[in-house]
Amino acid sequence: MFAAIRAAGAFTFDNRRAIAQGLTFRPLAETIRDTLKWDAAHGRPKAGFQPEQEAALLQKWHARQNNL
Repeated sequence: MFAAIRAAGAFTFDNRRAIAQGLTFRPLAETIRDTLKWDAAHGRPKAGFQPEQEAALLQKWHARQNNL
C-alpha cells in the first residue's frame, strides 16, 4: 500500500504530442493474443520450490513452531 501511495501519478502523463506525431495503439485483444502466444513459446519463469522441497521445508517449520 505504501508503494502505491509513493507511486501515485507515476503513470500519468500527457501523450497528446506522441499521438500528434503518429503514435498508434494496438487493439487490446491483439495485445492479449500476442502476449499469450509469446508466453506459450517461452514458458513461465521457474521460481519457487518444487512441491517436494516445499513440503519438506513446511514440515521443518511446523516442527520448529511446535518446539517453541
